[in-house]
Amino acid sequence: MSANEAMIVRDADVRALVGSKYYKPRKNGIEFATDDKGELLPVPKEEIYGLIGSLDVYNQAFSWWVGDTGNAVQKLFGDDELAAFFQKIHFDPGQGKKWMSVSRSFGWPNKIGEMRHSDPAVSHRHHQLVAGIKDAKQRMNLLNTASKKKMTSADFYEFVERFKAGPGAPGGDGGVPEYSVFHIKFRAYDSKTDSPEQYLQELIEHVKTLDFPAYLDPKVAEAQKATAAREKAVEGVAEPRRSEILNDTSLDLDAVKKAVKVEKDKGNVGEKIATFAKSAITDKVIADATERQTQIDAMVAQAATEGDDLAAFKARVKNFKSQQKKREGEVKTIEKMAEKLKDETKRQELIDRAHAENMTVEAFEPIIKQALTDQFVQEESDRIKAENEANLTAAADPTKAAERVEKMFAKKAAKPKADDSGFALKKGAGKKKAAKRKK
Repeated sequence: MSANEAMIVRDADVRALVGSKYYKPRKNGIEFATDDKGELLPVPKEEIYGLIGSLDVYNQAFSWWVGDTGNAVQKLFGDDELAAFFQKIHFDPGQGKKWMSVSRSFGWPNKIGEMRHSDPAVSHRHHQLVAGIKDAKQRMNLLNTASKKKMTSADFYEFVERFKAGPGAPGGDGGVPEYSVFHIKFRAYDSKTDSPEQYLQELIEHVKTLDFPAYLDPKVAEAQKATAAREKAVEGVAEPRRSEILNDTSLDLDAVKKAVKVEKDKGNVGEKIATFAKSAITDKVIADATERQTQIDAMVAQAATEGDDLAAFKARVKNFKSQQKKREGEVKTIEKMAEKLKDETKRQELIDRAHAENMTVEAFEPIIKQALTDQFVQEESDRIKAENEANLTAAADPTKAAERVEKMFAKKAAKPKADDSGFALKKGAGKKKAAKRKK
């Protein structure tokens, strides 16, 4: 048997899975037969080439086997068993599901032979690159071109991308032309309304608007595509943060999407904070509607500036309401203290000042004491003034003056007579003096 024949045999029955007298396949390698001294036994070249052929089959087939088997497991037993399948073969579920999708695009479960290219040089990766093309015949034409031109998967990737950028058409032999056809989308010629000259001029003007650098240079097209993807990713992010993310060249597309998610999450938190603020700060907390809305807006803005999450903002609102309740108690005390002022205008003036300056009871106390002191001083001054005015009025009244004179004269008539010395004698004083003189 020749080496090529041995390879064909091994490719056909996949003998490396079973092994032979020369080697045994194990999970951690292939164990070759040795003699008693541990020396490798001679192995026919055909066996070695057969083993190599088998390994090539496994390498090519593994992606298909994972995809095909994964589809069968999911179809028969469900997603839980699919997850267990990937765990069993120690394989990434994300990659496995991609391969399952490729398998479904190429004939799974029973049309593999007619939908998958038979050339071993056309790998699973080649199939994966055209899996998104819906037309099965067009997919096969592209794979035929890869086989004919012996394209690597990297070369085939560029070929497929050029094909997608400028749609090509299958050739007469069912193949794909070497170059894509450049198609221009423009309105059809209408012989009833267009003149040939006018239509041609409009067509030329349209061609001038086309982005030829991107069409002619795949790198330019790729850069434009990447820019468009970044711009799409930042949709909904407000300036200036939107521009900051776009202009940060250190961020790839995935990092841009993560940054956008962070910003949108912040926006969602902002909406939740605003909603909570309206529900928590009601008219029972601040009666005046305008003052209440002003306070809500200020607190929401402060939360955004300081990066509050919802829990932090709730704590902020709780503290505000506590302070507000304490303030209400102080206001009532201040108003009670101000009631002692009799001047209503002065009283309201002091209350308004206390509100405006957000005074505490301690700060208001010396002010109200001074006002009350001034009030008492004024009251005393007014009383004294009133009494003086009353006395002056009484002294100036002729009737009352006459009455006072009559009283004075009436008192003089009642006084005792004076003795020889001219002093008035008290009652009984004369008798006492006469008795004294007799002695």
